[in-house]
This record gives sequence, C-alpha cells and structure tokens, in this order.
Amino acid sequence: MHARVVALQADIDRLAAARTYLGHLLACAHGHDLERCPDFRATVPLDTP
Repeated sequence: MHARVVALQADIDRLAAARTYLGHLLACAHGHDLERCPDFRATVPLDTP
C-alpha cells in the first residue's frame, strides 16, 4: 500500500509541475522562449521532464 501512495504522490508532483509550466507558457511575454524568462526559471526547474 505504501508503494502505491508513493507512486501516486510522484504522479501528482509531476502533473503539478506540468500545470505550472503550461500555465506560465500561456501567460508569459517571452512566449516559447521560456529559458530566458526569469520568473519561469525561478518557478520551474529546467531539468523537469
């Protein structure tokens, strides 16, 4: 049971990071060049899959 909870939490964390990325992508003035956006770089690690 514990392993399943850990796996679900990993999925939740991954999806939350994706939601943050996509939300910023929609609103950011830098468009698709998010690596130049200081707000994005501070919010989402660039090594996020």
